[in-house]
Amino acid sequence: MKTRNELALSLHPLSGYEILARGMEALEARDFETATYIYDYLTTRKRAKFSKYLHNMIVDEFDSEPIRFLTLAREIAMKYQTKTKGTHKVYVILLDGFLKDGRHGLYVGQTSRTIENRFKQHLSGGELAAKCHKKMLCLLPSLYSHLSPMTKQESLEIEEALADEFRAVGIRTDGGRKKK
Repeated sequence: MKTRNELALSLHPLSGYEILARGMEALEARDFETATYIYDYLTTRKRAKFSKYLHNMIVDEFDSEPIRFLTLAREIAMKYQTKTKGTHKVYVILLDGFLKDGRHGLYVGQTSRTIENRFKQHLSGGELAAKCHKKMLCLLPSLYSHLSPMTKQESLEIEEALADEFRAVGIRTDGGRKKK
């Protein structure tokens, strides 16, 4: 996935119709994250006709509103960089079903496995799954793909700090357990 800045730069010279087409391509690819970024871009460029249309398409395709806090979460996540090398990774999952607090939330975790396999473990609901596994929708790579594999200690520290920072700005966040 392109970074938000790379995506914005690639969209900037395009017409509203062309940007909308990119959003439709993201929807066809079932890429909720990119579709949300394109929706945000259309909204900030004051392209109401196009952003409203893409909003409706996102709701129809995913039965969900665009992720309101995604840009803010990305700004927070990009502040973190790895300092060590290792086998552990930090990941972020989009949660659904927090109707009292807004439609979406985040789960922050860390693993020595591949992130995709860890996500599958969560979805399976077994003993290795987080309690919120039934609310997990998809991975949000733009919030963690810039982080290289690191030591377990550093992954625990980033997991906790990232979750705490998301919570501090009002994003409903699970995971990010405290170190023992």
